[in-house]
Amino acid sequence: MSRFQSQQQAIAHLIAQVENLKARISRLTTSGGQVRITSTTIAGGLPAHDHSSVAEGGKTEYGPVILSDWNGNIDPGNIWQALDQLASRIKRIELLNTPATPSAASTMLFNGMEA
Repeated sequence: MSRFQSQQQAIAHLIAQVENLKARISRLTTSGGQVRITSTTIAGGLPAHDHSSVAEGGKTEYGPVILSDWNGNIDPGNIWQALDQLASRIKRIELLNTPATPSAASTMLFNGMEA
């Protein structure tokens, strides 16, 4: 049971739908099939670039608001040094919170039992 009286009507309906989609897509693409975004045509991804100009980015000076938050109450210096200090502090916390032997809960969990 079709809503069309004949196969020709069904085909004509499909053709009309395809033409409608083609018209809508053609507003978004160029004749070469490239996607058009406002006034820019994107063809094949991002333009070539590198990150060589950001090598000094982490050497930007950092002025801590609360010196007592840093090791020895000393300004860590630049951003790279501050990040290194934070990473080492987090690593110490992780090591302190890691049990030397598996707990009963984790052993049961690994054996397929819920804790």
